[in-house]
Amino acid sequence: MSSRTASPPPASCRNLSTVSVETWRIIDANANRALEALRTLEDHCRFSLKSTQLTGQLKHLRHQLAGGIGRFPQDLLLQARHSAADIGTQLTAAGEYERSTVSIITAAAKRGQQAIRCLEEQTKLIDVEIAADFEAARYQLYDLEVRVQDPGKRRQRLADTRICLLVDGHEHLNSLIQLVPDLCESGMGMVQLRAKSLNDREWLQAAKRIRDAVGEAALFIVNDRPDVALACQADGVHLGQEDFPIAMARRIVGPAMLVGISTHDPSQVDEAVTIGADYLGFGPVFKSCTKSFDRFVGPETTGSVASTCPIPMFAIGGINASNLASLTQYGADRIAVSSSVWQHASPEAAIKELFHELLDTDSSNL
Repeated sequence: MSSRTASPPPASCRNLSTVSVETWRIIDANANRALEALRTLEDHCRFSLKSTQLTGQLKHLRHQLAGGIGRFPQDLLLQARHSAADIGTQLTAAGEYERSTVSIITAAAKRGQQAIRCLEEQTKLIDVEIAADFEAARYQLYDLEVRVQDPGKRRQRLADTRICLLVDGHEHLNSLIQLVPDLCESGMGMVQLRAKSLNDREWLQAAKRIRDAVGEAALFIVNDRPDVALACQADGVHLGQEDFPIAMARRIVGPAMLVGISTHDPSQVDEAVTIGADYLGFGPVFKSCTKSFDRFVGPETTGSVASTCPIPMFAIGGINASNLASLTQYGADRIAVSSSVWQHASPEAAIKELFHELLDTDSSNL
């Protein structure tokens, strides 16, 4: 949606002299109603959920909506306003003044959606471009309602997850399935399937096997493929910088599923947070046995970014028990690992050692 706030109407507006006072009054009333609803949701996310991400997304949507409304002639909107003569102010519904936290949020979300729909319909009489922007805002609010109403066990568990184990769908699959209980007990909170060498059917078969093995014991994330993640009912999908855009992946997997993205510098981190990622991978921190890179972000930059990132961020790339302390001393507290676990004689022991190192770092920072 455009964020322009200039008072003159856009060139695509129809002749404003044909727009009735009643139409402007409906637009004014619903503009206020929609912005008030978004502010209610935003404050709930800010003060109750303490979710920087949801608060930021609702604030962004509110500013977008205000920008669209600002493209109407503000003098005509104000002239049409006449609250004293509005018969709706005298009407009340049963239970209107009975509220719980849940009902406040439900009412705000529905009120916002209905108001934006009214804006959309009335604006079709004036400017179809602005009407289309309102339609897009309404769909954004539909998705945000799901996430505000129920942050969900997935996001709550994500907040508690310290170690993500990367699994190759061909090389490590059987070992993972056999070791899931021990790995989870040792501190593995998330499993991410990588399977670039597999065809589509093999991808799905591997994902389903991991989904069945992991169950509720850990979060299960599918790399690169939102379609596979949806088909096997994974907890989320992880994207690279050259994979599906987050918005497109979100359309496929829905608002409840986690969407993560790999980042390699602070600017990519900022962008990923803005466009709605649930968590990030950041790296490579050190030289890795699984991938080759021309440059490494290093532990100091990684820790600095982790300390200020408003969503969970997993440091990745060559992390093992011998270099973890050089990373955590700068503030990093989540890691994604692969070769340091799978090349260890006891993968569950490797996870346990890394997990206790992360916990020791927390204790030392108290």
